[in-house]
Amino acid sequence: MKLTIIAMEIPYPPIHGGRVDIWRRIEAFKKLGVETQLVCWKAEAPKTADLAKLQDSVSDLQLLDFTGKTFSSFLRRSVDLLQNPLGITSRRLNETQFSQLSEKVQHFQPDLLLIDGIHAAALAQQLSAQLNIPYVVRSHNIEHQHRDALFRAATGKQKLPAFLTVRNLKELEFSTFQNALAFFDISVDDLDFWKEEGFENGYFLPPLAHAEQEDAPSTAGTETFDIVFLGNLYTDNNVEGIRWFLSDVVPLLQAQKPDLSVLIAGSKPRPIIRELCDRIDCVELRINPESAAEIYNAGRVLVNPIAVGGGVSIKSIDMLATYKPIVSLDKGIYGLPDSVKSLFYLAADAQSFADRVLDCFTENVEEPAKAERRQLIDEAFGLPRVERLVQQLEEILERDRSPTNSSAPSHA
Repeated sequence: MKLTIIAMEIPYPPIHGGRVDIWRRIEAFKKLGVETQLVCWKAEAPKTADLAKLQDSVSDLQLLDFTGKTFSSFLRRSVDLLQNPLGITSRRLNETQFSQLSEKVQHFQPDLLLIDGIHAAALAQQLSAQLNIPYVVRSHNIEHQHRDALFRAATGKQKLPAFLTVRNLKELEFSTFQNALAFFDISVDDLDFWKEEGFENGYFLPPLAHAEQEDAPSTAGTETFDIVFLGNLYTDNNVEGIRWFLSDVVPLLQAQKPDLSVLIAGSKPRPIIRELCDRIDCVELRINPESAAEIYNAGRVLVNPIAVGGGVSIKSIDMLATYKPIVSLDKGIYGLPDSVKSLFYLAADAQSFADRVLDCFTENVEEPAKAERRQLIDEAFGLPRVERLVQQLEEILERDRSPTNSSAPSHA
């Protein structure tokens, strides 16, 4: 099978959840012998090593530039914004660029186009119509609901772009799914939403877990921090979650454990995160860590205090692979299969969050339990899931090419 993946941003390096989901699937496709062409947008030229990694993982790579900042492009985007969300207007190609890309895709001769991120939809649909190649969609969220939540959480200068991003997004999302051969949802709960909306062409496709922690040396008993959070430190929902944890939960923990130590790690911290970490003596901030395994292994208890967002929390899935106790709000297990939800300590407010963390300080996961957890994770988030995806894509294509073309897609 040959796939052209049209991703809304360059997926490597995989510095946040959306990129992580795309990148791990690309690597899984390579392991399974699926030829892939990757079309994606870049904000800047990738580093030499990153470019080499990308080129090694796909059969063909097409990097696109976001819409320029000239006066003419500003006028075009202003008109485009009357009907399309901001994420579409920033990814438009001119006639020459589209013609060149169309030739590249036609030369690759994919069986399917895979839209990875709703803001890649306009270009993918244009290519689909031009080349008569059907498309499927990877759904990372109920995107219009997710972006609306981010809009409501945004403050100051972030408010206008958040509004322009969500404006007209629902119509785009619905029409994209309606015209797709199938869509593959990251969340079981989101898939239920689409079924209630009348969509019968949806499948559940969880993200892949990262097994880097399994290859790292055991650090049992050598952890240097009581609590660890790892994630991006700039999106509004993450910033608010960390602010709440440091301001409301940490003082409760310090009252019970005066020698408490906390590590906050991630990329591009906003000023409020820097300020809070500097002000609270027990907190250390680590920016752009090179190894997730190193960060996770440094903590006794892992936390996910994020309360707002869509889709599935990939950080929750990766934390599972560490076999360490995890404390989370309900959002952290949203969309996950029921088989793994019992592995989390859940909290509803600051006091219960602090109580669950204190409970975890005494937890000890024995080796048999680790083996059971490893099996659960592999079944839910392992390579077999992508093997099933490839089978589903082949079945969908066969039905689409059938002269009768009357069978409705089966669901995972």
